[in-house]
Amino acid sequence: MSYRGTPSQTVSSIIGNIERGKMLEFLINLFLVLFIIAVFVGIMVFLLHYSRKKHMAFLKRWEALAPQVEFQFEMRNQNPCLVGKIKQYNCRIYLNFVGSGEHSTAVINFEVDLPESLQLGLSIGPQEKHIPFMKFLSREELELDDEVFDQHFFVQGQDAVAVNQFLTLERKTAIYQAKHYIAPVNLSITDTLVQARATQSITSAHQIILVMKQLVAIANTFYGEEPEEEPNFWESEREPQD
Repeated sequence: MSYRGTPSQTVSSIIGNIERGKMLEFLINLFLVLFIIAVFVGIMVFLLHYSRKKHMAFLKRWEALAPQVEFQFEMRNQNPCLVGKIKQYNCRIYLNFVGSGEHSTAVINFEVDLPESLQLGLSIGPQEKHIPFMKFLSREELELDDEVFDQHFFVQGQDAVAVNQFLTLERKTAIYQAKHYIAPVNLSITDTLVQARATQSITSAHQIILVMKQLVAIANTFYGEEPEEEPNFWESEREPQD
């Protein structure tokens, strides 16, 4: 004798099976969502850890350069900076970023402070192509007595005669040679500063020494001879091992 359930029992059984199926489907979907979240969080933690590790290694490289060039390492605006003195000049080498986000560019700045202002309103930079109407937005370029120098440098100042008198053959030669030796690093000079800016990576003490010696050579032509002292690291021919 076979047993058959009532219609109400059959309906209840069907509903129960549907609910169990829905619950199982819900649990599977929940598991998948939690798994995806866990993978995403894991990737983010890994990338954050990797980024921090890479940044620390980058700072360590900068810190390691400091004793090789007899400078001090410090942080400025959360960026590495090397500070020191070459002869009578206060010097800095630091990193900053131009732009923002993915389009930001790392720029390494080499700076030699002049002990006294030249008081010429001087600005010397690379001679680049200028959009004609943009020239009206800045001071006019000065006419120099040296056509070759004028082809390579964009020069501005308060008085053309005073600037031409200041730019002696010795000074122009030092500036031109520095531009040649540190290329493609951009060279600029103001009343208070001799500066170079590089967008490529500077990874060795040898590169730093090359650039800084050229900047100091320019500054030396602006002032009379200093009293003789014992040769220091920057005046010797010795260079550190990379």
